[in-house]
This record gives sequence, C-alpha cells and structure tokens, in this order.
Amino acid sequence: MEIERNPPGAEALYLESLNLCFPGWGDARAYAWAFGRRVGGPPADLMMLREGGELLAGSAVSYRTLLTPEGKRALIGIMTGSWTLPAARGRGAFTTIIEESVALTKRHGGALLLAFVTETNASFRRLEAAGSALFPTRYVSGRAGLSAPGARPAVERETKSWFERFEKARPEGAHFAYGSAEEWAGQHVERPGQPVLVEVENAGAALVETHGDFDRVQAICADGDEARLQVIASCLQRAASRGKRLFLFESKPARAERMTQELGLDAAKGYLTALPADEAASAAFLGRTPLAQALPEWSLDSGDRM
Repeated sequence: MEIERNPPGAEALYLESLNLCFPGWGDARAYAWAFGRRVGGPPADLMMLREGGELLAGSAVSYRTLLTPEGKRALIGIMTGSWTLPAARGRGAFTTIIEESVALTKRHGGALLLAFVTETNASFRRLEAAGSALFPTRYVSGRAGLSAPGARPAVERETKSWFERFEKARPEGAHFAYGSAEEWAGQHVERPGQPVLVEVENAGAALVETHGDFDRVQAICADGDEARLQVIASCLQRAASRGKRLFLFESKPARAERMTQELGLDAAKGYLTALPADEAASAAFLGRTPLAQALPEWSLDSGDRM
C-alpha cells in the first residue's frame, strides 16, 4: 500500500470519504475544527492509503498533552477521523493505519498512541491484535420522558465562565491538559454544533452540543458522582423536552452502570486503547510499570476525544 502523508488539497476528498463511511459526519467547518487546530501538541497529521492508485482509507493523528494526577506529563497521539471505503474493507488497511499512526506519533516524540473504539467495531479487534492496553469505557445514550428520575431544573448560561470552573475540578485519573482558557474553549466551546452551558443549581453544569437527533454531553463539571448524576438527569430531561436523545462518553464504567440503573439509559461497551510509540518517551513517562497498571484510571469527557 502507498501512504500519502499530509497530502496537499486533500480536504474535499477526505471529507467526502468520511461522510460516505459515516453519513452526516460533517461539513467543511467540522473538518477545519477536527483537523485544523492545535491542542497541546503539534498540528494533526493526515494520511490517505492507496493501492495501485485506488483510494482505500484515511485517518488522522491529533496530538495532546496527557497529565496524570501525580503531575506527570507526556505528549500523546490520538487516532482521529479514521475511515475505510466499503470496497476496501478486509484488505488490511486499518492495520497499516495503526502502524503509520504509531510512526507519526514517534516522529513527534509522543509517548503513546490512543484510540477510542466500541467493542463491536472491527477497529477494536485490530487494535487489540496490535498489542494495545485496553481500558474499558462506555458509550451511553437514550431517551426519557419529561420527568427523568432525579432531574432538577436546568438553566442555560453563557459559557465564558466555564473554563474557570473546569480548571478548579480535580480529575480522578489521567486526563488531557489544556494550557489556557482559549485552548480549552477551542476544544469544548467553539465546536461546530455551538454548545450551550446547562447549569443545575447546587449540582454542577454540562456543556451540551446538539448534533442531529442527539444532545451530546461534551463536558461535565460536578462535585462528586451524586451531583454528576443529577446533572446528567437534568440534561436527559432537557433533551426529552426538545425531542432529542442524550449521548455521552463515560471513561468510568461504574458510573455508566448507575446511569443504566437509575436513569434507564443504554450503555454500549467500549475501550480506550493505548500503544507505546516512542520507547524513550514512554519509559520516561511510565517508568518500568506496565501501561495498564501505570494508568489505572482515566477522567475523560466526550468532548476530549477529538
């Protein structure tokens, strides 16, 4: 297979292919937001795979700074916007994408390559076969009546003060570091779907972006799991009042289980996968501790993933 790295003028073809593989993925604005920003690392790298001139697949690597509760930092890569055209499936394109993504991350001195996948996705099986460490996650979604259990009145606020509240939060696990309010806003607030801040008195707040039939909870700020559940319940009620379904990514499966039990939401199994990239950077970050043991907990919201 031939690999085109950061091919000039690729936007139209890449975007067309993304929407072919994932109908409704987005427009030129979504493309610019996904691949044109820098968030705690170098600009994203784009790749396209061909065989004998035939276009097969494409993917990107976005770069972030990973921070542990102990204060350790490392540059990491994230597999972003991966697609394989229907006629090319089963020909090993994604395995090549994984190898190239590791190589690109290593070129920048990144310690790890991460990916977010559902358990039923064929990409998960390829990442598992490549030797990835697997951290269970959940993709939570559903709809409720107008009286969602535990829901309290929610008020929409301006998002300018959100970063200050987010910055004061104490993530319980490895998380992405944002160097400034502007950098955080570029990731969470200045999204194509124009998120709103939904505030629940004495519980917390959530940043919610509407995409099609879904209200996506992109970030949550709450003091403890009980308050977090109250915020989600209020977001669920708000979504129902607007004829929408709710969606959020959960990096802690136990919290997702409570959502299924107490709010009636569905939780699909997923994984955050991690592969070492640059050996020296990985060793400096993790020491001699196996990856799965060195990063036992993660604190990531849906909006962190791309």
